[in-house]
Amino acid sequence: MAQYSPLNDPAYQAYMRQSSYQKEDRNSRMWEAIGSAQRRWQAVQPQYQDQTRNATSAVDLDYENRGLYRSGARVMDRTYAAQDIEHRRRAAEQDYYEQVYGEQTDAYRDVAQLTMEQGLQEYQARARQQLFEYNQQYGW
Repeated sequence: MAQYSPLNDPAYQAYMRQSSYQKEDRNSRMWEAIGSAQRRWQAVQPQYQDQTRNATSAVDLDYENRGLYRSGARVMDRTYAAQDIEHRRRAAEQDYYEQVYGEQTDAYRDVAQLTMEQGLQEYQARARQQLFEYNQQYGW
């Protein structure tokens, strides 16, 4: 009797086609989501630079209007304004990385689940084959 292979089992073959499609679809959706997050992050990058420039210019103008342009307080206020925007930029960057990590984690978990199901399907295909062989051997 020939060695059994689950590749000969029609139900297993159908499952494998469906599983392959599901894995490809999940990976495709993951990369779409990551690409979208990257585009959003790249789009807001210049905004933080503009905000920093505008905030420091506003501080300079305010101190200049009050005749205190050369004061140390102006330098400190410029630094605080720039730091505030830098903190917001870093928080947005952290959100971006968390989105990417979350999407990757979800996709990898889904693909791992499909892989586990594949093992179960292979086991069931082998069991069907063994039952078939047993029935043939004993004339059932």
